[in-house]
Amino acid sequence: AMPDCVVCSKSRLPKQLHTFTSKARHREQWMTALTNDDSEKARLDITLRTAKARQFVCEDHFAEESFDITPNSRVLKVNAIPMSKRVSPTVIYRTPTPTVGNSPPPTPSPSASFHSSGSSSSSSSPVPPSGRCTDPSVLSLLLQAGDSH
Repeated sequence: AMPDCVVCSKSRLPKQLHTFTSKARHREQWMTALTNDDSEKARLDITLRTAKARQFVCEDHFAEESFDITPNSRVLKVNAIPMSKRVSPTVIYRTPTPTVGNSPPPTPSPSASFHSSGSSSSSSSPVPPSGRCTDPSVLSLLLQAGDSH
């Protein structure tokens, strides 16, 4: 069976899954960041302690700054801490924009936000039918600015 994210249960590609840290100090920080209260944290702790296999957190729970990004790879930094589960479901459950036609996906510039599908946003992208913004670069800026609502 394909592994799932312990936070949102996503397992579909092209999501990158990262092993839940086993280092005690980081493990505590990850659990605090990924839960809303002590009850959720206790349940996650039990899940992690009783799991027979490694547990994973998907890339959606990490900020772009948590990755070392090169033209050919995207590696989670050793000291990365996931973002809080309190982020909008639009961010957690964003879906990659399919590449149109047979052309290869564009190569992102160093200033562009990189998405695991290899696609980058463009200003001519149509608004998704849901009316929700799924552009990772816009969502990243919103997360950095904080939720003003």
